[in-house]
Amino acid sequence: MLCSFTSSLFAWGFYYAYGVFFSDLQTAFQANRAEISIVSSICICTIFVAGLFYGWILDRIGPRLPLGLSGITICIGLFIASRAGNLWQLYLSLGFLVGFGISSTAIIFTATLARWFVKRRGFVIGVQSAGVGAGMMTIAPLSQYLLINHGWRNTFVIYGIVCLVVFSIAAYFIRGDPSEKGLLPYGVIPDDTDTATKITSSSPHTTQDVTIKQALKSRELWLIMGIKMVLSLVMFMVNTHLVNFAKDSGMAATSAAMLMTIVGGVSIASKIEAGHLADKLGSRSIVIACGAIMAALMFYFASPIGAKLLPVSAVIYGIAYGGSFIILNIIVTETYGLKQLGKLLAFVNLTSAVGSLIGPWLGGYIFDSTGSYSIAFMVTAVCGIAAIILAIPFGKRVQKRT
Repeated sequence: MLCSFTSSLFAWGFYYAYGVFFSDLQTAFQANRAEISIVSSICICTIFVAGLFYGWILDRIGPRLPLGLSGITICIGLFIASRAGNLWQLYLSLGFLVGFGISSTAIIFTATLARWFVKRRGFVIGVQSAGVGAGMMTIAPLSQYLLINHGWRNTFVIYGIVCLVVFSIAAYFIRGDPSEKGLLPYGVIPDDTDTATKITSSSPHTTQDVTIKQALKSRELWLIMGIKMVLSLVMFMVNTHLVNFAKDSGMAATSAAMLMTIVGGVSIASKIEAGHLADKLGSRSIVIACGAIMAALMFYFASPIGAKLLPVSAVIYGIAYGGSFIILNIIVTETYGLKQLGKLLAFVNLTSAVGSLIGPWLGGYIFDSTGSYSIAFMVTAVCGIAAIILAIPFGKRVQKRT
């Protein structure tokens, strides 16, 4: 769990700190916001699409080699980005290479922890995902400090070296299955098949393992994918442009960067609590609540007073973001089991790629066209409502089967 938490902290922390570098990159490359936003779109889209590779290789050879490979890829990508002289070089390095490296954390750790834990699985996956929130909380202000004192090029080199070291250590210690250490998953009692079965079946949403072909025939899978797509559009548009939105309202650069720290800090508790509630209550109410909070907050951002009380808004957004981020992976695990979990998570995340590709670019394009983020926030508010609509029938079917 420590390996997954630390790796997620640095990898995703850098991604979410991208908004801190936004203005400097815009100045360095003489680009508009849409063009700089494309870097974020390519990166997050690559993260989800590359999950197909990591899901496939994880189910065959385990997590150690792909995790080490991802650390090398992130380091190379950040080093190339530090020497970039054209936008296409930034798209290739920060967008594709860094995104390919970060992608491993989105699949490997969730699938691996699901195999290690039967009891309290949702809580543990929540703790792992809290590493992403910890990264948002710490890496954004750290990036602002490094940016002021060393410039963005040297900062990229520093992060590249750190990620290489952290991922190498994680690859050395991680094991894909407890049987490799002569252990059973937590919650399974040795030499007692009946008790183990009872413990497994007592998990709130246990279902039999299914293959991708079987999952494709279920309505739940398509509802999950729809929810992930619309919520990804909301989250990655906001995460990319929140700092700029705050700066445009007159907030100082350091204070604007601290908004991501607030979001990350709040999301840590939100992810852990969402996993805990999923173990006890199921996922339907959490998805609906997160969608409702997202929609209401986006309508507020689009209003004439949307730039007021931004620290409070960051707290509210952190709650919804944290719950949304973790609960959808838990839904896949509890609905379809462990047999092909790596592949299933990667397949479902393809719809996140669509939302994450559109969201950052759309926010930048609308701002460049209108001089405001208001219309962009209206679009994301509608996406929050769509998530609620999609969650209602999904929740009923899961509860009935359970």
